[in-house]
Amino acid sequence: MQRFFLTVATGLTAVAVAISLTAQTTRAPEPPPTPEAAKSTPAKPADAKSPAKTDAKSAKPGATPAKPAPKKAEPEPKIPGTVISRANGSFLGLTLENNTFKLAFYDAKKKPMPVDVTCAVARWKVQYQRTQEQAVLNPGGDGKALFGSKTVRPPFAFRLRLNLLAGEGDSAKVVEELDVDFKG
Repeated sequence: MQRFFLTVATGLTAVAVAISLTAQTTRAPEPPPTPEAAKSTPAKPADAKSPAKTDAKSAKPGATPAKPAPKKAEPEPKIPGTVISRANGSFLGLTLENNTFKLAFYDAKKKPMPVDVTCAVARWKVQYQRTQEQAVLNPGGDGKALFGSKTVRPPFAFRLRLNLLAGEGDSAKVVEELDVDFKG
């Protein structure tokens, strides 16, 4: 064992640190036995550090074989845009596509699901006028998202009020109200 001393001076104090190094000895690996040597030399006993190996012949009767490793879980899907949690356990993904809103619907496992409302109304306050902007989002495409037709002007950081509606025409009722800090 070798010892080294290191003195570090900081300001008015000096600190001495002792470092101990131990040399590790390593053995060269043994060459594989030749076929003639394998016949004449007896088998070596199992090392105390290594676990004992068992084969099917020496296993106890009634013992269960080792279970295969469980399958790795799939990584959780990522929802694009601003993620909004709903009361029923599902999710919404709000994004801007070509400067218009897209509201995609996802189930509890974060996989796309069909739209469960008729339409949505989005309202947000802007800096370029005194009144707030609003857009109606209607189903479109594959039926798993609502799309807006109004162009959204920058800056794309504002408080957004979403009303999800169910029903047609005058009988449409608000089924969910959501406040979102949108940063597109």
